[in-house]
Amino acid sequence: MKPSISVPPYSKTYDGKTVTLADLTAKATATLNGQAVAGSWALAADAPTLHDAGSYRVALTFTPDDAKLASVETTVTVEIAKRPVDVYLQLGSNRITTGEALPQIWLVYEGVVEGESLIPDKNPQVSGVPTEVKAGVYTLRWVNSEEMKGAIEALPAAKNYSISYQTQTTLTIVEGQTLTPPAAGEDQAYRLELTNALPDKVAGYDSQQKIRDALVGAAKARNDRVTSEQTACYDLTLYIGGTGATDWNVADGENFPAEGITVTLPYPAGTNASSHDFIVAHMFTADIGGHKAGEVELPAVTETADGLRFTVRSLSPVSVSWIAAPTATETPEASPEPTAAPAPTATPAATKAPSGGGSSATAAPTSAPVITPSPTLAPSEVEAPSGPNQQAQAVATPAPTPLPTTADSAPIGMWIALLAAGAGGLAIVGGLLLRRRGR
Repeated sequence: MKPSISVPPYSKTYDGKTVTLADLTAKATATLNGQAVAGSWALAADAPTLHDAGSYRVALTFTPDDAKLASVETTVTVEIAKRPVDVYLQLGSNRITTGEALPQIWLVYEGVVEGESLIPDKNPQVSGVPTEVKAGVYTLRWVNSEEMKGAIEALPAAKNYSISYQTQTTLTIVEGQTLTPPAAGEDQAYRLELTNALPDKVAGYDSQQKIRDALVGAAKARNDRVTSEQTACYDLTLYIGGTGATDWNVADGENFPAEGITVTLPYPAGTNASSHDFIVAHMFTADIGGHKAGEVELPAVTETADGLRFTVRSLSPVSVSWIAAPTATETPEASPEPTAAPAPTATPAATKAPSGGGSSATAAPTSAPVITPSPTLAPSEVEAPSGPNQQAQAVATPAPTPLPTTADSAPIGMWIALLAAGAGGLAIVGGLLLRRRGR
């Protein structure tokens, strides 16, 4: 008498692990007259090793514990799908300001199983690397990708992977500087940029000049000594990305810190807290917190040793107006009634921070992180991507020097400078990043 057995097909995506008998029989059943039959399973002696991607048919034998029952043989199908891997260029940051160093570049292999490698004995070559930090949008291309594809797919490990390639990426360089961003939540990061170019349009203002006039007009409504000549306009933009982010997107709406952020702007050239008084104006670019797009507010300002500190709950056009501080014999002029300029939100005038760096009398909410100017990091100070199942080999910052010749047999483990030859020239990238995440 033989029991009835059932062994469902087995499938998985390649994970570097061999399929075991226990895996195949985890959902197998053996019954007789509707009752489970105890026994043991065994693979056929000539069963293949179920490790690499592919399709298999495997013979199994079930032997009941009850000697009165006969053994039963069956065949089970096994499918191990190729594991997807993405290979692409990655920049240390896809956008920088003219005050930052050129970003490092990696060739990323994403999805490779831990302990395996798809790095060939060849170095990637990249064109389009700028030779100087100049504002513009640059397209970087992996120019020897076809040659490297052949080398990658000739590796023994490649048979278990379905490999996709992206052969170009974009670097944006903007005029301006970065400020230290606010603290972000888990698995998030912020980037704060300050540029001198206003947006082209905000709400009812359809030109940069009209936006500037509105900001100056709001400040002048506070103090009629304000002039356009002594007003600097900026655009503050907050970007958001994941931890260790290299690709940044504008943070707005739900992505913007609910408590707002406290910003410290450097003093305009030729001014300081003792010689001048300051008015900061901020224009909303969207309806938020009861404010309408195009409305201008005058946030409370504290003049600190590091610059002008104020808090806003959105980032957009900001202006700083400066007025010579009254001397001991002068009496400050009374501010006139507001003009037809957009009505600013009523706030205290700028205050001087107590000496010694104490807290401000016009302090922002204590939960708002303080943002101060961030120093530019040298390439050697920039941390390479790291974390669980990640490996990285850094590449030195591009330098405008002649392109060297590099043998294909150069060790992958060595540090190789990324050297550009001309604005659209060819660059050798010897740094490779393996970012291996389970899928």
